[in-house]
Amino acid sequence: MVLDKVGPQESADILFYEVQSPDGFLALLESSREFDVEHWQRLWDAVASLLSQQNGKLDIWSTFDLNRVIEAIQAHGLRLVGRPYDGLDDFEKAVLEANMFINNIFASDT
Repeated sequence: MVLDKVGPQESADILFYEVQSPDGFLALLESSREFDVEHWQRLWDAVASLLSQQNGKLDIWSTFDLNRVIEAIQAHGLRLVGRPYDGLDDFEKAVLEANMFINNIFASDT
C-alpha cells in the first residue's frame, strides 16, 4: 500500500475491515489461530496512513479498533510467558514478534 495514494476514509475502512470482518486479521487470529502477515501489514499500513493524514491522531473508532487488535495480541503473548522459544509453533512466534513490534512502537523515550 502506498500511503500517499490512500485517503483517510479508505484507511479507516481497511482498519475497520481487519478488526470487524469475519475475514479480517482479528477474526482469523481469534477464531482460526491464524496470524495472517498480509492482513497484519495492511492493518498497520492503514494505521500509519491515518496517523500521517490526521496529524498523529486517530479518531475514537479507529482507536477502539486498534486497541482491540493490540489487546488480542497481548493476550496471546501472555500465554507464551515462560515457554522456551524452541517449543513455539509458527503462530506463537508470529505473536511474539507482533508483541515486540507493538512494544517498540509504543516504547517511551523518557
